[in-house]
Amino acid sequence: MALLRLGTAGFAALTRSVRGTHGLASATLDAGVEAEIRESFACQGMMTTMGASVSKLGPGTCVLSAPFSEAVAQQHGAFHAGATSSLGDSAAGYAAKSLMPPGSDVLATSFSISLLRPAVGERLEARASVIKGGRTLTVSHVDMVALAPDGSEALVATMTQTSICIAKREFPGQAARGSG
Repeated sequence: MALLRLGTAGFAALTRSVRGTHGLASATLDAGVEAEIRESFACQGMMTTMGASVSKLGPGTCVLSAPFSEAVAQQHGAFHAGATSSLGDSAAGYAAKSLMPPGSDVLATSFSISLLRPAVGERLEARASVIKGGRTLTVSHVDMVALAPDGSEALVATMTQTSICIAKREFPGQAARGSG
């Protein structure tokens, strides 16, 4: 109810002040959870196809990056929106998982992406941070940034994702692929 009394401007200011820090700046990521995230990431065929890698993991944060290649390009020579959304989806999911109990797993329940400009650069980076962590649902924000060879950055997309914490289990097709 308190958020309703803040009004739109107050809520936006509160969201900006929470995003990125979450009161977790000095906390470290549980080693077991980090290992689970890295193992899960290694099993993602889409991320492998994109050549993506984990650049940073922390409590409530995850940064993934992928190099530009023809495999992720659209017809105009920029990163395809599907590649941009896939990288953002995975970054948000792992940011959420970093706050979940060891042995649990994460699935996206929804996401919304705003493509702000063509994603032109030598690398694409998805910088995810948890806005609101919960026992069942977690909401994350992702900024997708195109990195140029000279080190300059351009914000190319933003995403908001809701994820659900689930019990770890095998899904159909997982055993056939031999991945976890």
